[in-house]
Amino acid sequence: MVVQAHDEAVTLADAREAVFVLRPKVDATTSEWVAFHRANAAMYERVAETDQRHHWEALYWVGYEMRQVEKLTRKPEWRSSFGEEG
Repeated sequence: MVVQAHDEAVTLADAREAVFVLRPKVDATTSEWVAFHRANAAMYERVAETDQRHHWEALYWVGYEMRQVEKLTRKPEWRSSFGEEG
């Protein structure tokens, strides 16, 4: 399966492909990178539930992506649900 969107990933392998395919250009704006990493975190969180064999590795990647957002925004990402107020 060729992944074309974050919500298409079902397995960890799909998620890795999505990250590669959907990655912004190097000169993308900070907001584009933040959106990319937030979408990755949400994707890996879903994958952790659908690909039980790789549950813990997918959860690791959730944390990694959240840390990337924190580096870009200089705000703790855990205070929100991937940037959404609530």
